[in-house]
Amino acid sequence: MATTVTVRLSVVVGVILLVAGGGFYGYGAYDAATYDREAGIDVAPTSTANATATNFSDLPREQQALFLLAVEPGEDSYYMTTDEELQDLSSEMPSHVRYDTTIYDVSGTHTDAVVGMYTIPFGMLLAAIGSVTLLGAGATSILRKVRDW
Repeated sequence: MATTVTVRLSVVVGVILLVAGGGFYGYGAYDAATYDREAGIDVAPTSTANATATNFSDLPREQQALFLLAVEPGEDSYYMTTDEELQDLSSEMPSHVRYDTTIYDVSGTHTDAVVGMYTIPFGMLLAAIGSVTLLGAGATSILRKVRDW
């Protein structure tokens, strides 16, 4: 004689929520882990006379190149990159650089992203609701068996 297995709707809903929650969480975590963060330098001419400004020619060759990527003579400008080597150079730049008789304020700059800010918590919430639904279905099944015993 064939035995029939019935699956309660709450179990199906719980499994779907658990799987969907894990998928949202995984997507958000992957997206956050693979996001290329940018950093660089921001340069702006300053009107103050600063005797401690570093001459452009005194900078190491790599920092000179980074400064030239960012500077537009007489204007505020910046250069952003995902290259970690250039990002390290930008963190070592002096705060004031004298270039073509103009003194520039140099500051580090970076971008922040909200990658995964919504998908990760949403996935955790769905998985938690699915888990509670499955636990509730299991508990009611056990209570029914105990009552019938």
